[in-house]
Amino acid sequence: MSRTHMKTVSTIVLSLILSAAFTFSAEPSVVLEETFELPLSADWHWGSALGR
Repeated sequence: MSRTHMKTVSTIVLSLILSAAFTFSAEPSVVLEETFELPLSADWHWGSALGR
């Protein structure tokens, strides 16, 4: 690959990462809810099953 081509590719990749980061930060509450919903409910379930 030529140096110019590498620079173009890295610029495209960087812009994709930035747009993904902005999309991610746009809805933090939804992301957090999806991330923690399963572990918390599983912990609650096993905790209540063990009589804690």
